Amino acid sequence: MRYVKHALGLCLVLGATASAPAFADEASTYPDCGGKTPSKDDSEHGHNLYIQGKVYYDDGDYNKAIPRFKEAYKVDCTKHELLVIISRSYELKGDKPEALAALETYVARVPTSPDLQTHQNRIANLKEAIKKEEAERKAQGGTGAPPPSSSTNPGSTTQPPPAGAERGHTVYPWLVVGAGALIFATGLVLVPVGQGLISGDCNRETQFCPKPEDTSKAGTGEAVITAGIVMRISGPIIAAGGLLWHFLEPTGPAASGKLRFTPHVAPGYAGVGLTQRF
Repeated sequence: MRYVKHALGLCLVLGATASAPAFADEASTYPDCGGKTPSKDDSEHGHNLYIQGKVYYDDGDYNKAIPRFKEAYKVDCTKHELLVIISRSYELKGDKPEALAALETYVARVPTSPDLQTHQNRIANLKEAIKKEEAERKAQGGTGAPPPSSSTNPGSTTQPPPAGAERGHTVYPWLVVGAGALIFATGLVLVPVGQGLISGDCNRETQFCPKPEDTSKAGTGEAVITAGIVMRISGPIIAAGGLLWHFLEPTGPAASGKLRFTPHVAPGYAGVGLTQRF
C-alpha cells in the first residue's frame, strides 16, 4: 500500500507538471531595492549600461539590448522606467510572456504612473495575445510551448514594431537648418547691396555726403549693411540650433512619457556627451 501511495503521488506531480504551460515559470523576475538607495557609482554604472543597451535597441538588436537594460536595472533598481523599456524590447523581439512580466512588475512598483491606464491596456492586450497564441498552438496539436523568438537570429528586425510604438526624427529641425542657411545667404547678398547704395563721395566715418540726395541713400545703405552683418552671424547660429534639435530629438519607444534627450546629465546620473533620461 505504501508503494501504491508513493506511485500515485508521483503520477500526480508529473501530471501537474505536464499540464502547466511550458513558459509559466520562465518569465524573468526583477530585483526589488527594498528602499535601498544606490550609490553614485552604481547609478553611473547603471546609466552606462542603459546607454549601451539603447545603442543596440536603436539598431534593432534586442538580444543584446535586453541583457544590458536588465543589468542596468539590477544595478540601479530605482529606475523603474527601465522595466517599460525592457517590456517593449521583449515585445518587439516577439517574446510576449517576458514583455508581460516586465510591464506587470512596473505597474506593481509604480502604481501612480501618469500612464497607468495605457500600461494596463497593454497588459490586457498582451494577455489576450498570449491566450490566442496558446489556443492556436493547441488547435494545431502543439505542446503549448511559446513559439521560438528571434533569439536564434541576433539583430533580426523582421518583426515590425506596433503602430505608434516608435518615435522617429521629424522634419522640423531641418526646416530650422534651412531657415538658418537662407538667412546667412541673404546676409551675404545684403552687405554688398548696402555698400552699393553709399556714394563714393560719402565719408562713412563722418557720415557726411557732399550731395544731400546721397545722404539719404547712405543712411539706407548703412542700415542694409548692418542687417546683412546680423544675418551673417545669426544664420549659422540658427542652423546649428536646428542640428542640435535634430540630435537631441527623442526617438525610440514612447514608453512612459519620461524619455527625452538632454546634454551631459540624466536623473541621478552625471555623464558626458548627449544622453537620454530614463
